[in-house]
Amino acid sequence: MPKNQMPNQITLFAIVAVFIFIVLYAIPLLLAGPSEPIFTIVNEDEHPHDASIEITRHDGSIYVNKTFSLGAGERIRVGRQSLEWNTPPKLKSEMIKPKWGYHFKSENHSVSFHTESSWGNTVTYTLTNDSGEFVVDVHVLSWD
Repeated sequence: MPKNQMPNQITLFAIVAVFIFIVLYAIPLLLAGPSEPIFTIVNEDEHPHDASIEITRHDGSIYVNKTFSLGAGERIRVGRQSLEWNTPPKLKSEMIKPKWGYHFKSENHSVSFHTESSWGNTVTYTLTNDSGEFVVDVHVLSWD
């Protein structure tokens, strides 16, 4: 291979890499706007509560593991940490939108479930104490 052809191949590779990034990440972000938060916790009770959440990736590794102390009426929104929530096309159909696990605990109540990873999914946990009965309500909102 001639030496003057090598810079042309590197330039072509760089152009293709930038094009792929624009198509997979930049254009969807411009069209749809920033992603929703990964989760929101709302304390609708008049008393403070502690809440713990663990989110695991499809392979079982931990994405988030945090504990929050929420005051009365407080709301916490936690955004996504990286571009891994944008799921570019894969060769296997089951890997296009892998399931992530959400494990939430507050007081002596816990809720666990799995949902697809997506920039448009957000999970809201609402803590209420109606009639002296503590309740954790879960709502999954998806824009996909």
